[in-house]
Amino acid sequence: MRNLVTLAVILIAASILLNSSCYIVDEREQVVVTEFGQPVRTVQSPGLHFKIPFIQQLHTFEDRLLYSDADPRQIYT
Repeated sequence: MRNLVTLAVILIAASILLNSSCYIVDEREQVVVTEFGQPVRTVQSPGLHFKIPFIQQLHTFEDRLLYSDADPRQIYT
């Protein structure tokens, strides 16, 4: 019985640790990872990424900029 409770506590702690160390970046987002308030890296590629739980923080920014390769023209107002 005691081994079962110990195993349950270990599994719960491991699932919390795994849940707080994984994050998903959408293709319309950029993420800045900081440690103790200092930026460590930026993540621009979409998908599953990992961080150090409880030490690194995530700051998510939208990446919806419209780019145009058109020639510059004079616009009359």
